[in-house]
Amino acid sequence: MTYESKKALDEFLETIKNTDKTFLDPDKTIDEQGHVDGYQHVFHLLKSSIQFYLFNDPLRPRLMLLADEDHKLIGDNVDAVYYFTQLRGDQEYLIKGQRYDSCYLSFTVYGGELNGEMPDRVCISINHRDIDFEEDGSFEIKLTPNPDPNGKNEFKLDSDAASLFTREYFFDRFNSRESDLHIENLVPHDPAGPM
Repeated sequence: MTYESKKALDEFLETIKNTDKTFLDPDKTIDEQGHVDGYQHVFHLLKSSIQFYLFNDPLRPRLMLLADEDHKLIGDNVDAVYYFTQLRGDQEYLIKGQRYDSCYLSFTVYGGELNGEMPDRVCISINHRDIDFEEDGSFEIKLTPNPDPNGKNEFKLDSDAASLFTREYFFDRFNSRESDLHIENLVPHDPAGPM
């Protein structure tokens, strides 16, 4: 009996089997430290892929820190905080938050074909100027395929929506408090089964 999960694992291992050819190519003048760095980079990318796509689910999303002192991705910025989660265009999401000291806060939804590459078409970019905050800085944003034109902080979710990035910038990062952010899917689903 062949299990689909075993088949998927074998395909994955075959895909990554020769990734080191990019830095072990004898025509490239890379020293031993470059080879070590290459392997470290491969594992860094594997960690990112596993964290953001295996342990994150668009039906049960959670905002995951994109970069920290050990994990860098797409370039980091010491004055900023970035979060990521997967989305699906046929779902409806509620983002709840409390903004404190940031000079800029945004939520950008990306869409496109799910072909193994990160979709890079911006479906919508919502920043703090587009959000109706309560006096204490709290807010709710609804991402939905069918927004109410009169709804507060309701925004259109395209059918090919695939991911959400948050960006928060500070004038004085180390003396500032970042926003509290949470996302939930409003469409009911059964609890996730075992991995």
